[in-house]
Amino acid sequence: MAKPVSQLILEPATGRRVVIEHAAGGEARVVESARLERVDRVVALVPADRCSLLHVELPELSGRRLLEALRWAIEDQIAGDPELQHVVPLGRDAGGRMRCLVVARADMQHWCAAVPVERSAQLLPDAACLPLIEGALVLLELDGQVLARWGQWRFDRFDRALLDVLVAEMLAECADPPRIIAFGQDWPAQLAGTAVEQRPLPSALPPAAWLAGQVDTVDAERCNLLQGEFAPRIRRGRTVPRTRLAALAFAAVALLLAAALVEHAWLASERERLAGRVDQRLQGLFPEEARWVRPEAQAARRLAALRGGGEDGLMRGLAAVAPLLQGLDGVQLQALEYRPDQGLQLDLEARELADIEALARQLRGARQLVAVGDVAVRDGRTRARLSVRPEGGS
Repeated sequence: MAKPVSQLILEPATGRRVVIEHAAGGEARVVESARLERVDRVVALVPADRCSLLHVELPELSGRRLLEALRWAIEDQIAGDPELQHVVPLGRDAGGRMRCLVVARADMQHWCAAVPVERSAQLLPDAACLPLIEGALVLLELDGQVLARWGQWRFDRFDRALLDVLVAEMLAECADPPRIIAFGQDWPAQLAGTAVEQRPLPSALPPAAWLAGQVDTVDAERCNLLQGEFAPRIRRGRTVPRTRLAALAFAAVALLLAAALVEHAWLASERERLAGRVDQRLQGLFPEEARWVRPEAQAARRLAALRGGGEDGLMRGLAAVAPLLQGLDGVQLQALEYRPDQGLQLDLEARELADIEALARQLRGARQLVAVGDVAVRDGRTRARLSVRPEGGS
């Protein structure tokens, strides 16, 4: 006889929890007293209105680079610091844009404090677990709030007082003719001119437990917020023999060492390539210099000679920027423009935005006013424009 599967349903926002036991025949019941360490699966339902679904233009990336690029790509669509957001990629839409869920990191930290994430856990927006019914707006009332879903990636949670206003907007995005399917009781006969099909909950379980049971049927796993920095570090499973652990550890160390050697060789070749480009550009700027042995000092001396003690804005700007730019291997100068009213305009390219921000901090330390703009990520490289002018100057 197959062992029943137990499931812990959590609502971190309210602190409620319930353990459900699923028998082999598919029947489910609430377990009044259950030991947490014996629970097979954890599903935490969080308020869907704390999650934002966004679409951004982004090139093909993967892993950590994708998550870092996503955080900055959403900057124009959110209010606040993108560093304070947790972003979960959901794949690309029909137009090729990256679809992602955005949640405040503070919310994630609060929720994860109540969820045993070392287990086989899922942290899901509650409305994303509603049944997916083609061409229909699906509704469920939970604690005076309405959960709504009207498509694969369209879901929300809102106060019942806004029902008439928001339902009309949601129906406009459904297939023609739209339907409204409302689970539970006390729904109006019509909403936004459309008849409401009332259905009882097909389970005697609490609504949150019924929602958690829909996860496998509606593919809500793709909305699991426990990804990236919040991904479970340990998953429960059978014990691994020590000899196998030792072999895995040795293989991991060998891979890390090989990766470090490859990266060192690449950095060395990249350093030589960049040094050659620096010499080439300096030779173009100062053809009278026969040989570049110490580029930073020689360039500073040449700029000082050009400035000649005057107040020329271009020369003063170059004198401030050139020494710092030579000290950052990861930043490349693509174009330079001088505007008397705005100062130097530098078009830069770097491996990561952090390299460009490091240059900006050093310039500010050199008493320069710096503004970073036009940030874009293309082909795995970050491009940005820096506006630089001296403090107190024009």
